[in-house]
Amino acid sequence: MIFFERLASFNKRASRLMLFISVLILAFATIIACLNMILRPFGYPISSSFEILGLSGALITCLGLTDSFQKGNHIAVDLFVKKLPEKAGIFFITIGNILSFFIFALICYKFFLMGYDSLKTGELTESLKLPLFIMFFLLFAGFLTITAELFLNIFNENQKI
Repeated sequence: MIFFERLASFNKRASRLMLFISVLILAFATIIACLNMILRPFGYPISSSFEILGLSGALITCLGLTDSFQKGNHIAVDLFVKKLPEKAGIFFITIGNILSFFIFALICYKFFLMGYDSLKTGELTESLKLPLFIMFFLLFAGFLTITAELFLNIFNENQKI
């Protein structure tokens, strides 16, 4: 049980840090979008705003996902599960967690491979010329925390419907 407690504690701290980073990115993206809208009519658009906002959107979503999942703020369709007896509901929730765990583990693996390949090749973003491996490894970290959270939920004996 010590392993699960340590993993849960680490994952909670990591998700808070990632949420903080996603809030900073959201503030930055909002400022860029507003500046671009204000400056465009005067002939001074921010040339890479599309790329900045695209990368920001992916990071904001991924890095904030685990905190949302931990607090239960994510969108869930549980009308079917709530009508079942408690043990059957827990069974279906556990099956959903297992399937989600494997899906997110595959996504994690893919982002790690993409980050590693990008690091080896020196691949850069199109207009800003930023190293892409940073983006891939941040996405990997975000998906790794939600994968760990799903792993913890699979073995959580106190699941509630």
